[in-house]
Order: sequence, then structure tokens, then C-alpha cells
Amino acid sequence: MHLLSEFAKHQEGKKAYVVEEGALIHELYKAGFTITDINPDFVIVGETRLFNWDMMHKAAFFVANRARLIATNSDSHGHGFSPACGALCAGIEKISGHQPFYVGDNLRTDMVADIDII
Repeated sequence: MHLLSEFAKHQEGKKAYVVEEGALIHELYKAGFTITDINPDFVIVGETRLFNWDMMHKAAFFVANRARLIATNSDSHGHGFSPACGALCAGIEKISGHQPFYVGDNLRTDMVADIDII
């Protein structure tokens, strides 16, 4: 959590569109991010079973229009071949023309340190 707090200090007022189910949204909110679907600075993709066409469309639109695409990991699938973060990002990447910055499998703290160098 220390890294998350430090990152937030350097990113005051940053806005993020988040494709994930909960824990990541909570951590970003605690770190001072505004979670929004209006003109975000970041599109951050994690794991979700609720991914749909509207989410992909919004994420790709934001990334094509300057938001930075950040992904928790590049895994293509989870147990039972359910789509994972890397698979969700593939459509966003193809539509927007921008590759995600993959931060690794231990997002909650590693992501914050990695994003700070972007």
C-alpha cells in the first residue's frame, strides 16, 4: 500500500476508466484516483467476468484518444479457458492501435511503481 500512496501523490487528479470487478477499483480510489468513464487519463484492465462490448468500445475509444492502457497481466486465459486480462486487452489493442503496458501478475502494489515510470 505504501507504493500506492506514493504513486497517488505524484498523480493528483488522475482519472481512470477501470475494467475490473472490485478490488482494483477500491485500491485506485484509496490512492486518490477518480474512477470515471468521462475523459480518463488511464484505462486500467484487470480481471472480470462482466466484460462486454460496451466496455471494450469505451476502453478502445479512450485509448485511441490519449488515455494510457495499463493491464494487470498478459494472461490469455484462466481456469477452464475463461478469458483473462490479456485476452480482454487484445480487442482493445486491435481497435485502438495501442499496446497495453503490462505490469505483472501482482498488480496491487507493483502496478503503482511501474506506472510511475511511464
